[in-house]
Amino acid sequence: MTGVWAAAPWLVALLVFGMPHGAADWAVHAARLCDQSIRVKLYGFAPYLAYMGVSAFCLWVLPVVTIAAFFVLTAVHFGMADVNHALGDAPGTRRAGPSRLLGLSRGVLVLSVPFAIAPSAAWAPFALLSGVPLDAAPVPMASLRAACFALSLSALVALCVAMALIRPSSWRQPRVWFALESACAMVLFAFTPPLFAVGVYFLFVHALKHTFRLAHAPSALGLRVAKAPEEASLADQAKALCRVHLSAMPLWPLSVVIILVWASALPPGLTALSIAAASIGFYIVTTLPHHRLGRFLPPHRG
Repeated sequence: MTGVWAAAPWLVALLVFGMPHGAADWAVHAARLCDQSIRVKLYGFAPYLAYMGVSAFCLWVLPVVTIAAFFVLTAVHFGMADVNHALGDAPGTRRAGPSRLLGLSRGVLVLSVPFAIAPSAAWAPFALLSGVPLDAAPVPMASLRAACFALSLSALVALCVAMALIRPSSWRQPRVWFALESACAMVLFAFTPPLFAVGVYFLFVHALKHTFRLAHAPSALGLRVAKAPEEASLADQAKALCRVHLSAMPLWPLSVVIILVWASALPPGLTALSIAAASIGFYIVTTLPHHRLGRFLPPHRG
């Protein structure tokens, strides 16, 4: 698979689900305010921008440490989003031990398996961002790969244990579909390049689910929709997804411009790989405030 095809999911994510689901944070933030004036919206959004600024500074000064912290946060963010989709927002769901284990193990699998199979390829976009190649790491490649394999195996065991501990009545998404989704992800990671595999997971699992959640909770975007999700037709669902994308317009185009400028400044120049790497870099900067704001979303009814 060529570099262009490996980077393809990240390029698509600039336009559909991936970037828009994060850029919609502006609408989620605005919907929580009583005063809808632009001055109040900007003032209230200042902490979000401050977190972005701190993350960007850390990525510049301590790139490897910041990327490592991003891996941990992403495992939590991806995993708990999957738990929310599978189990819903029932009181105490996120605090229950098996639910937390389910989310964390799923998130760790997503990130550890690519590094266990092809560590150099998995690190490639981060090498562009940090300027630190993987062979410069103090840990031998064989030891790093063995550690990632052990982490992946431990996460897989933990995932199976968590699925067995959670009562069947607690599942909103059928447990068999959650298991099948996890198995398909492992096959994807095993037989496709890491950049492509994680990009597909981000685009078609994480971002897609998050966008559906926003579409099914229009109050999160300050919208009123009469029909409940279970009563909506396919056309209604499509309109709801379009509304999520439109709500992202204040930040979405600007974010894409920043990524393109960033990509052009990376060593290869403006290429598919550099755009994918810059996209990942932008997510390193934005995931912390994005994750924090996600805690304020209304219960998921869809």
